[in-house]
Amino acid sequence: MGNIEEMTGDLVDHHKQLIKSFTDCLGGKPKWGDLGVNITCTNSTYDYTIESISFNAEKGERISSVLLTPKSIEKPFPVILCHHGFYSNKDLMLFGEDTNGPSNDGVPLSRMTRFGLAVMAIDGRAHGNRTSEKFKLPWKFGKPTEIPRPSRITDPKAYEESIWEDFEWSNRQAVIDGNSLGALETWDAVRAIDYLETRSDINTQKIGTFGHSRGGDIAWYLSLVDPRVKAICTSGCMQTFEACINFRRDAGAHAWIPNIRNIGSRQELVSALAPRPLLALEGAEDHDPMGEKPMWDALTNVYKVMGVPNNFEYHRLPGGHGNYLKEISSVDQISRWFKQFL
Repeated sequence: MGNIEEMTGDLVDHHKQLIKSFTDCLGGKPKWGDLGVNITCTNSTYDYTIESISFNAEKGERISSVLLTPKSIEKPFPVILCHHGFYSNKDLMLFGEDTNGPSNDGVPLSRMTRFGLAVMAIDGRAHGNRTSEKFKLPWKFGKPTEIPRPSRITDPKAYEESIWEDFEWSNRQAVIDGNSLGALETWDAVRAIDYLETRSDINTQKIGTFGHSRGGDIAWYLSLVDPRVKAICTSGCMQTFEACINFRRDAGAHAWIPNIRNIGSRQELVSALAPRPLLALEGAEDHDPMGEKPMWDALTNVYKVMGVPNNFEYHRLPGGHGNYLKEISSVDQISRWFKQFL
């Protein structure tokens, strides 16, 4: 028994050092002032109440979000903070549509309110309400410097290219300021939890986080730096740094935080979430299995050593990148996971 306790203690100490080093990689919290909360829309016509909320990040940056709270459940509610993938936004994630039209990306996460969960989704940088109707072009003599942003509905390829360009240029600006977009988006998520803590209808002892693809990375980044997160679910993001490089996946700027690999492997970093509950979902046709296996092996071992093997589950589900999120059963599985542990 003594050897197991000693091993667990060493592991906890190692995780604390990893988390500290990871937080150092993020460069420290931005200089935040007041939250400056603005609630622009409230709608109670469904089985849940919808609030459109924005609040301050660093100077000149507003975080746009939507919060759904169940009507028929006793307050305060457990809450799930959600992070969308590339080219999506908070509205597509929660409702399956935005002002431009519908999407077939997945089952709307508003469904999670049926399980008595409040659900908040925030727009990533250069996505949703955090982008503009105009798209900037490289300066060329005598040529226009911006054009209307392509339509997500009628020209989805051009739309996605415009979002990608804006995201990458946002990262270039972050880099010359001594930061990274992955860090800024992590702190945006921390700021969202700061806002949730101001609400009497939210149980801030029961905060979970879910993210798909880009959002899956943000979910585990957030959970490393913020112990207020009590349960985590990731989707479409669990592969080693080496696999990302070898197979050119996870290409977005959010995934490439300077110096991160020098403090630990990706499997070591994600393992530092233990013993908090972690559900990881991946498509069977999404990533090379050899890039995923070291993640699963490390996580399975760590949760076992810490005496909570049931706090970790991973599932390789049919199809490619996030296809399983188009199934009601998958969203219900995620909801039940959070309901079990929050």
